[in-house]
Amino acid sequence: GDGVEVRATHLVGGQRCPRLHQDKVRWRLLLAALGPGTEWLPGEAVWWPVFLAVGDGGRPERVWRREEDLRRAREGDALLLRGTRLGWNAPVHRSPKATGHRLLLTLTLP
Repeated sequence: GDGVEVRATHLVGGQRCPRLHQDKVRWRLLLAALGPGTEWLPGEAVWWPVFLAVGDGGRPERVWRREEDLRRAREGDALLLRGTRLGWNAPVHRSPKATGHRLLLTLTLP
């Protein structure tokens, strides 16, 4: 349906989504209640010819123009991302590398 999906995910180490990607939803809110937040790129920072040529798998790893373009949400930051259902140039994001515990709260409007 069109209701809001709510999820809490507890992770220990590693990366849940290591590749840069876009979500095929309308909106997604990501909040790292514990541990590092999501890494993301605003649409204008993405090197679109490279990203689109390799598809939504996020390969190669470097699809942004400048190192300072990669943003990192901190613990407690809420990140609201527009998905591709509202436009092809939605923000690109991935899970951070984490060595400890991470609690991620996700609200999705499909």
